[in-house]
Amino acid sequence: VSENMISTTGQQEQEMRLQQGEQDRLDQMQSLRELFSDIDASGDGIVDEREVQSFFENEEKATQAARLCKVQRRDITDILSSLACEETNAIDMNRFVECIVDVGNPLTEKALIKLEARISRLQSRVERAWSDEQRKQSKPQQQSKPQQPQQQQQQQ
Repeated sequence: VSENMISTTGQQEQEMRLQQGEQDRLDQMQSLRELFSDIDASGDGIVDEREVQSFFENEEKATQAARLCKVQRRDITDILSSLACEETNAIDMNRFVECIVDVGNPLTEKALIKLEARISRLQSRVERAWSDEQRKQSKPQQQSKPQQPQQQQQQQ
């Protein structure tokens, strides 16, 4: 009976740690959203590198952001640069916060598995797009080939 109680208590403690960990992450994300709300000077929900640089001119906010993210300031701008769309050099604020909240965490097997899955999905999408493009390009060539013999017959 004692072993069963110890086992049950251990499971309950583990469940509580997991729940607390998720709540801590949500609280951290909320804190980051509140802090970073000042970054989005235009108020459009999109963060660009210029807005982040302007935000970091305030030393107090820059230090607070680094502390909340558990990384150095330059890492935050590096993350933004890595995530930002090439054309606009910007990213959705929610996406930015979701990524930045985990950046200070150590690399885990779970993170690697998620990365491999994302790469695999991206590769599949690229291969489908390439295949679709190849089919589109081959259709006009196939349609023009039967017309060539007809044109030759008309010329004769």
